[in-house]
Amino acid sequence: MCHVSNTLMSILNMGTLGISIILIFLSSSLPVCGDILKTPLLFFGVFLFTMSLFALIGLCCRISTLLWLYLFVLLLMIIGLFCFSVFSFIVTYKGAGKQVPDRGYKEYELDEYSGWLKKNVVNDKRWVKIKSCLSGSMLCMNSEPPNGNGNGNGGAVAKAAADANARGSDGGASEFYKIRLTSTESGCCKPPSYCGFEYQNRTYWTVPKGAQITQADDCRAWSNNQTELCFNCGSCKAGVLDNIKREWKQMSIILTCILVFLNIVYAVGCCALDNTRAYRYHRAYP
Repeated sequence: MCHVSNTLMSILNMGTLGISIILIFLSSSLPVCGDILKTPLLFFGVFLFTMSLFALIGLCCRISTLLWLYLFVLLLMIIGLFCFSVFSFIVTYKGAGKQVPDRGYKEYELDEYSGWLKKNVVNDKRWVKIKSCLSGSMLCMNSEPPNGNGNGNGGAVAKAAADANARGSDGGASEFYKIRLTSTESGCCKPPSYCGFEYQNRTYWTVPKGAQITQADDCRAWSNNQTELCFNCGSCKAGVLDNIKREWKQMSIILTCILVFLNIVYAVGCCALDNTRAYRYHRAYP
């Protein structure tokens, strides 16, 4: 195998160049709000691109020192990817949405998710930025709310406007309840079902006459103000985490495939290094 290892190694490194470009593209296409994989993925893509160039230079110029350094760094990368794959599986193992009876969507609770994700992804400092991003992203796709805010005590005029909006654009509560909302939409754009609020339109919900708001934090946190909605709710944080969890699982599959490919590159690279050393030895001592 060693006599063709340099050629095969060159072909494989052209492959890693392509993979690095794909990773850089993926990092730019990840959602802006709350995804902490964006920067590490971009760094990994650029790093892999640089390493592949060094390997190609080492192979073309038969520089054994450069190839040795490349293989050493590649081994560290393989170990790092393996550790990250195990870590990502552990932190995304917990957490899932709960199906609500007679609803097309699921609802999410923050306590269901990994402590590491809660501490490092949706902590108070990061959540300020995520909430601002969600608020400005038009995530909930609703027109301007009727006059009134808070928990739905905007008066008769506000309710009439809300009813008109519901009939005109949202198709009413029965239609809304059939919608398959994303985890972020379900957690951030409406109050949890257990609050018992009445649907007026997608982002305007009122407290039934004579009813009292439950003391649950998310029910008290809901606001009909379109810049607030349920962005202060635990359900919103849980929805964001559920979305991140799915993305991490998909990314773990991709990284596992890359890990297998890099192991092949490493094995071929060891042969290429031996071949390069033998070539230089024969040149020096014919």
